[in-house]
Amino acid sequence: MKTPSLVLRAHHLQSAKLLHRVPRELIVRALIAREYIHDGTDAFVDFVYRTLKKGFSDLSKEVQLQVGGLDIICTECPKHKTRTCTPESPQTNRIVGEVFLRDYAPGKLDTETILKYNLNPKRIYTIGELREIMSF
Repeated sequence: MKTPSLVLRAHHLQSAKLLHRVPRELIVRALIAREYIHDGTDAFVDFVYRTLKKGFSDLSKEVQLQVGGLDIICTECPKHKTRTCTPESPQTNRIVGEVFLRDYAPGKLDTETILKYNLNPKRIYTIGELREIMSF
């Protein structure tokens, strides 16, 4: 089986779509409000932008979707690194909104994203295919 360039939890596609539609400042404010970061200079902001915005400009890059567990975004997340959020003991959310601001349940957001866009988690997609399917 072919190895994709990127393995990504399906709900992080929603985050990628959001990053392509709203200014960076709004993302920073949302990450601060959710207590993912303390300020806009946090390295996690740059990592997310590199991975989900700039990384999504290479339309031929291959992506394998994942349901649950940890992907590249999760492993770099400050909440995971400080062990305030793990797949076994999810964070308690106080703010409910869209994308990464919603209540967390293992795999729930991934499954919702897969169903919403009729994606197949066993298939390897190109960034171009995913951007076309999700309209961003």
